[in-house]
Amino acid sequence: MRNEFYKETNAILLVYDVTSKKTLDGLDTWISEANKYGATDCYVVVCGNKVRSFCLVRDLYFAKKDNPKRVVNELEARKWAENRGFTYYEVSAKEGKLPNRKYMNEN
Repeated sequence: MRNEFYKETNAILLVYDVTSKKTLDGLDTWISEANKYGATDCYVVVCGNKVRSFCLVRDLYFAKKDNPKRVVNELEARKWAENRGFTYYEVSAKEGKLPNRKYMNEN
């Protein structure tokens, strides 16, 4: 049944949690599975989620009291995606932070 999800797939959206390194590390498993079931020439977008209200001070991220601390920095994740030929964005479902529409149309 699982291979039916990947049949004739044109795009894959991979979402990971910026407060959990293991979620970024786990994306390779999802890509392997998609390739295994035939989704080989897809447009892949990687989204780092939970990007909200972080303050950068001397290369250290501090979160608001009610937010977990960011663990995966943007440069690391962007490099991971770009090395695989994927597009990268950061988002916040909670705060409604989405990529700039103009930037998305240029890619």
